[in-house]
Amino acid sequence: MQPYPDTCPCQINPTTETTDAPLSYQDCCQPYHDAFYNGAFYNDEVDKADGTKAETAERLMRTRYSAFALVKPEYIVKTTVPAQQALLDVAAIESWAKETDWAGLEIVEHTPKLGKRHAQVEFKAYFKSPEETSGGLDEKNTGASRTIYFRKGYKQS
Repeated sequence: MQPYPDTCPCQINPTTETTDAPLSYQDCCQPYHDAFYNGAFYNDEVDKADGTKAETAERLMRTRYSAFALVKPEYIVKTTVPAQQALLDVAAIESWAKETDWAGLEIVEHTPKLGKRHAQVEFKAYFKSPEETSGGLDEKNTGASRTIYFRKGYKQS
């Protein structure tokens, strides 16, 4: 069994100067991951399980970032839009997640309501991953920034 960190990976933010104590993995993203891996995610039994599905765009982003940092590629695939899931390579996601040094997540902005069923989160994911160059393997620091739209009531298949 994989040992889990005390601080949840999604709570690490290299750009913040806050003194608030970050949440532990157990109190943050683990219930979402556990619900998925215990099968409740597939059986619409999430409310009866110890975990739950992400209820906001920010929560979904945090659970996905933590899934990358803790190498949970199946969670990444299953929380991707169903039409795109078949296009994802679980082995490639797993390999990339393992070789990447995850440095933190910054939530830039979260808009919980865009119309009746949509939400939006803008984030920056900080990581260092190996990148092949003509001179061999080099390190690249990345602060990836994206905006994610989330449809409320969306049934993750």
